[in-house]
Amino acid sequence: MKSFSLTANFCNVIRHTFTLKGRATRRELWGFFAFPWIIWLLWSYCAACIGSGLIDPEGEMPDWFSATSMAVQCLYLLGLAALFTPFCTLCVRRLHDVGMSGKWLFCYLPLGLPLVLPMLSLVLCGPDAPFGPLFVFFALAVGVSQLLGMSPESSLFMLGGWLMGWGLIILSYTIFLLIQFLRAGTPGANRYGQPQTFTIKQIS
Repeated sequence: MKSFSLTANFCNVIRHTFTLKGRATRRELWGFFAFPWIIWLLWSYCAACIGSGLIDPEGEMPDWFSATSMAVQCLYLLGLAALFTPFCTLCVRRLHDVGMSGKWLFCYLPLGLPLVLPMLSLVLCGPDAPFGPLFVFFALAVGVSQLLGMSPESSLFMLGGWLMGWGLIILSYTIFLLIQFLRAGTPGANRYGQPQTFTIKQIS
């Protein structure tokens, strides 16, 4: 059996960033997910302790400390973006562990595609466009309502219902996947290989 530690698990997942074969345990998945948030909590606590001693009588932080905090936050966000690929491949291996195909994860692509429209609206029209990032959705709803002879009020109602319905579909599918990620792995070998086993958890 292999010993488990958060740092070793994190490094192991990074080494297998582009590996879609094999299996991953619940401990691997949630350990990898928790690691960057633990780092963020430690940073936030240290920053709060240091910052509390730097506040001037007017209640303001020194410019250098504010700039440093902003830089660290930007680096952290970039780090999270870099972890997206290894996290996705890890989720695929976690699905393998419960005997499911990793293709289930990629169902998010058609589900998330409509969300690209408001993002494009925000980029092309700017935040001051009518209805902000919902401008494209609103334009589509108005166009459909005109074709069907509906009133503008009905088009807004249709837009709200569509967004709510699509959001519920995405939420339901997310809950479905979370349940799979929380399930115990298939005992013994399955078509994706042998299960991984670990000794008592060691946090380091």
